[in-house]
Amino acid sequence: MPWLSIHEDLTSPFETRRPGQIEVGAVVAESELSRGHVVHATTVVERTYNVSTARAFEQWCQPDAHHIWHLPAEGWVVAASDRDVVPGGRDFCRFGRPGAPIHHSDGRFLLVEQDRCVVSAGTMYCDDVPTSATLCTVEFIPLPDGGVRLVVTDQSAYFAGRHDPAGRERGWQIILEKFGEALA
Repeated sequence: MPWLSIHEDLTSPFETRRPGQIEVGAVVAESELSRGHVVHATTVVERTYNVSTARAFEQWCQPDAHHIWHLPAEGWVVAASDRDVVPGGRDFCRFGRPGAPIHHSDGRFLLVEQDRCVVSAGTMYCDDVPTSATLCTVEFIPLPDGGVRLVVTDQSAYFAGRHDPAGRERGWQIILEKFGEALA
C-alpha cells in the first residue's frame, strides 16, 4: 500500500503503520495526489416544477420511483437499488448501460427534513474503483404560485481524472429533466 506522510508526532504503538504515516487507498497513490489528480468542484443545478413542495419531496424520496428518473444518461438502467431516505439510511444504486451496469453509488442520508431538504454523502464507483466522493444537498423551496424550486448542490472530489465536474453537471441536468417528467 502507498503511504502519505503526515506530522511525525501522530504515531501510536497500536498501529501497524510506519511512524508519522497513514495508509491511503490503493487507487490514489501518493504520487497521483502530489500531481493534483483530485479535483474539487461544486455544481448547483436548479429547476422549477408546477407541483407542490410535498409532491416533489415525496417523488424524490420514493424508492420505487427513484430508479426510473435518477439515471444520468439516456438509455441507462438500474440493476440494483437500496434506498432508505431517513437519517443514517443507505443510498445504494448499481446502474449503467443495459447489460453493463458498471457504475454504482453507495452513501448515507445525513439529514432529511420533510418537504424542505435531503442531504446525503457517498462515493461513486466505476468497475468497483472509487471515482468521486460527494456531499449532496437537495432543497425544496415553495413558490408563491404553489410550485416548487428544486436546488441540487453537489460538492465533489473527483479522483485521478476518472470523472469530471462537467460530466456530473450534465448528469444532474438529465436527472432533473427526468424528475420533471415523472412529476407530470
